[in-house]
Amino acid sequence: NFVECTAPILKSSMLLDPRFQPCLRAVRTGCFIDFCFHPAAGGATDVVAVIDAVQCHHPPRTADYPSEMRQVQDWLEHKNDDILFEQEGVPRDWW
Repeated sequence: NFVECTAPILKSSMLLDPRFQPCLRAVRTGCFIDFCFHPAAGGATDVVAVIDAVQCHHPPRTADYPSEMRQVQDWLEHKNDDILFEQEGVPRDWW
């Protein structure tokens, strides 16, 4: 199962946290960054909440209605942010 992280709300101090800084430097497409929120916030049971009151669905993608992201970067290359996460030293078990 996977929960799409559409609108994270972060405590502003997290943006300056040295554990989270490598994640911010590594992210290009958004791939993997949502996995980093919990461990970067300390990994405790009360640091991340999932609000599932609203469901979101991706619009159907067809030749007439292509994905905007895929026009910039092919889906198979989208996950290549992993190289950047490795280069920044983000712990592998975070993403």
